[in-house]
Amino acid sequence: LLFPGGGTYFNETGGYGEAATYLYKIALEYNNKGIYYPIWGTCLGMQALMYAALNGTKDIRVSCVLRDTALPLNLSSEHRQSRLLSDAPSDVLTILRTENVTYNQHIYCLTAEALSENNLLDDWHILATNTDVNGIEFISAMKHKKFPLHGT
Repeated sequence: LLFPGGGTYFNETGGYGEAATYLYKIALEYNNKGIYYPIWGTCLGMQALMYAALNGTKDIRVSCVLRDTALPLNLSSEHRQSRLLSDAPSDVLTILRTENVTYNQHIYCLTAEALSENNLLDDWHILATNTDVNGIEFISAMKHKKFPLHGT
């Protein structure tokens, strides 16, 4: 299941946030039963994963500024535990770390502090971060510790 990026609000009845929360609950239910049910969230979709993880009750995004900017990734040590990056060849990891290969277009971001304040780090690994033009460190890639749920 893909939660795409784009521009919308989470608090609209019958909207993106409500749909993401509903589908997230189904994914947790299936994965708890041993039925493989992955979700990939990109940009707004990654933010929707966190909204859904909080049962659709709290938007923890923070304002940040990155417009049409390519950046390398600041990979955390936890990237080695991820299905996404654990088997990546060293030359690919070097490119991700050193070259401007990730596209960023943000007005909102997720931060480690916001996840920590909402007890989300109990269930999620931060795989990579970046920094916006104002020095705000934000999450670029993350994964659920138990289930096939990923955000970039």
